[in-house]
Amino acid sequence: MRSISEGLRENRRGLRLIIASVFFLALFAFIHFREVRVEALEIEAKASSYIVAQVDFSFPDEEATIILRQEALSDISSIYQIDPKSIKEARSQVEDYFIKNKNWRGNNAATFEEIYQTIEKVADELSKIKITDERTVRKACESKYMCQGMIQVPIDSSNPSLSKDFWPIFLKEELQKGGAQSKDAINLVVERYATYKDWNIEVDYEELRKFRTHIEALVEGKNTSVKAGSLIISEGDTVTDRHVRQLAEMKKQIRESRNLLSWNTLLGSAIIALMLTILIARYFRLYHKKIYYSSLSLSLYTTIILITLGGSKIIEYFLVENAQYLTDYIRFPVLVPFAAILVSILQNKQVALFSSFFLTITIGLTLAVDQGRFLLINYVASLAAIFFSQSLSKRKEVFKVCLLLWLVCVPVILGANMISLSFLEMSTFYDLFVTLLLVMCEAVLIALLLPVFETAFNVMTDLRLMELMDPNNELIRRLCFEAPGTYQHSIMVGILAEAASLAIGANGLLCRVSALFHDIGKLFNPNYFTENQFADFNVHRLLSPTESAMVIISHVHEGVELAKKHKLPKIIIDMIQQHHGTTMVSYFYQKEVELREGNADLVDKTLFTYPGPKPQTKEAAVLMICDTVEAASRSLEEINEKNVEDLVSRLISQKIKMDQFSDSDISFKELEIVKKVVIHTLYVSRHSRIKYSTKSNRAED
Repeated sequence: MRSISEGLRENRRGLRLIIASVFFLALFAFIHFREVRVEALEIEAKASSYIVAQVDFSFPDEEATIILRQEALSDISSIYQIDPKSIKEARSQVEDYFIKNKNWRGNNAATFEEIYQTIEKVADELSKIKITDERTVRKACESKYMCQGMIQVPIDSSNPSLSKDFWPIFLKEELQKGGAQSKDAINLVVERYATYKDWNIEVDYEELRKFRTHIEALVEGKNTSVKAGSLIISEGDTVTDRHVRQLAEMKKQIRESRNLLSWNTLLGSAIIALMLTILIARYFRLYHKKIYYSSLSLSLYTTIILITLGGSKIIEYFLVENAQYLTDYIRFPVLVPFAAILVSILQNKQVALFSSFFLTITIGLTLAVDQGRFLLINYVASLAAIFFSQSLSKRKEVFKVCLLLWLVCVPVILGANMISLSFLEMSTFYDLFVTLLLVMCEAVLIALLLPVFETAFNVMTDLRLMELMDPNNELIRRLCFEAPGTYQHSIMVGILAEAASLAIGANGLLCRVSALFHDIGKLFNPNYFTENQFADFNVHRLLSPTESAMVIISHVHEGVELAKKHKLPKIIIDMIQQHHGTTMVSYFYQKEVELREGNADLVDKTLFTYPGPKPQTKEAAVLMICDTVEAASRSLEEINEKNVEDLVSRLISQKIKMDQFSDSDISFKELEIVKKVVIHTLYVSRHSRIKYSTKSNRAED
């Protein structure tokens, strides 16, 4: 017998190294690029615990900034403007004066045209003038807001009016502008405007608002420093916007201080990821050699783990980005059972248990979630998922499994909330509802992924096997009605094969299902096979031994083609192809030798030999033994334990001599176990019943 490492076909170190590298890189990225967990607070809510600063940081202090802005605005007085109606009336009065009174000409050199232009100019300038005190003007000039056009004169806020100080300043401003008007014209016009007494002064609220906004924008935000260990909020305090800003800045500072691109943090994350990858690889090599030496199985496992880690990261992103809204509702994120169910169904329960522990610890310590709640709920839920998934027979029962594991989560959630004294609050209802929603979403995803994984990674799950055993399966129904003898033979082979394979740790369900389909090729010519011949006539009497052998041997090839047509899984097709190995149709071979007068050299053995290949797995080897034994046992005249034992021992010895098990990984010790189980099962199923007298009225007879 070959060793396990020699018997497995996919023993490719290069592929395993590539898969391990992908696993390592994904695990490294998951561990290294982790979010910072900081308690999420909701404004106006009560803080559930004390929160202290984890690092030194500074945050934008809006309250302090508001105070600074108020101080800056305190230097600003009201800004006034002259009522346009007053300007219009004053202009009209001044125009009338210069038109009706000719005395203004005197010694002045100004012409009337200059006087008229100046009147318009002064009216225009008066409409633009902003009047305020000296401090406000200085503030405007310093802030580069508006210096020209702002007149500084004392204004009584209770009774604002143009004082006598206004006109000299206004006149000075006009002269400084260096307009085209003559000085004489300006002096005359301004003097007449000053005689107008009904000026109406009002606050220019729009200009004042713009100026105040301008001054506020110039005030830089105040940053307040917080030392590590300082209290941010006490338990029971009302959360304010100030607290939320402090936590946001602390989180930002922690994230920046980690410096993810520095060599030491990169190296640290790489070391942790590498050690985990090595330990997982070592675990598979020691305890699950079949998975370790199969690139498809390793790829499947890696894919499930990567999907779980990626999904966890996505959920974490939404939790972090919407911390104020989602954290209070997703307090028990049930994530690991997704991987536990998939691994349990697609590989085995032991790997699922190991993976649940690994993922719970890795995700719980890395994700920005409440570690205590996450570790508790996920490990309990994963154990429940593995336990309940053992009884799966149909894919739709995944929803039942997820519902049952949620029921297991219910007391855990209630107990955790009792401890935290929040049992009677609405948060308990949210916890239960959100957890149910999460596990149902996982059920949908699992149901969608299962057939994809089965096809992509050539995995035969118990779910698929149970579906193939459905009596309504077209091939099984045909076998039952068209070849009833073969159907009964297949059922009995399935019973023997399942019992024997389970005894050596092989896949009993696979053997049982394969036995149902292993002889479907006989559907093409059912009457050529002894178990389907119910009359004394034997069709082989009309054929030569070579022709009979060809018909018998062809049932393997025809079975393979029929299985492909009905899209049976590849592993079932392989079992059909291998269940006769490279053995001979001995009966017709001997008849052909007799026809050649005992000269075996004249007979082509290949015409009487099955094309193979030999059994490649333990299950295929067991199926070969059980098929041969069950068929031969029908020829026993007397069924007793000794006869059955002699028959089974002789047939297994023949197969060993013919080197039929050399390509499978079954050992001599396992063959001995198979022999004992087959002997016991066959004897029990074929032993004679007690003969009752004809006078017996037993109902069962």
